[in-house]
Amino acid sequence: MSKPLFSDPFVFRGVRRNRQSFALSLAVQALCWSVLILAAYRLLGGDWTSFGTSPPALTDRSMIDLLLLAAIGLATVPLVLMYLAAGTQRCRDCGISGWAALALLVPPLNLPMLIALALCKGQDGPNRFGESPMRRAEVAARFDALLEVKTAEE
Repeated sequence: MSKPLFSDPFVFRGVRRNRQSFALSLAVQALCWSVLILAAYRLLGGDWTSFGTSPPALTDRSMIDLLLLAAIGLATVPLVLMYLAAGTQRCRDCGISGWAALALLVPPLNLPMLIALALCKGQDGPNRFGESPMRRAEVAARFDALLEVKTAEE
């Protein structure tokens, strides 16, 4: 069992995130980034057949196109905050300071940091950053086991 995907997406303090929840969060963010990038590319007049060969130019754009591009630009702000919050929560689950998540913003460091956070096993039980994100799952599993014992006795 994992921490719910969208619980605490912008919280930087006192929250831990396990590997499964971190991976799901990154997958959702990657999907959102892809949609935003493709929408911006199309608004800039990019042709799907030449995608990636040469960037479209910002010439003779209507005001609506520019406003839509600005809205796409503003939509990236919550995505960056979610990315940093998920990284901070994952760092804390591994037992390191959440400030280490800033390495996710530095291009030579972000890929190794993502791999390290994805592979790092979270600390069992509470640590200095809070309760384990797996704690709820453990309690639920014990409760289910108790229910099975009760029904077997009856």
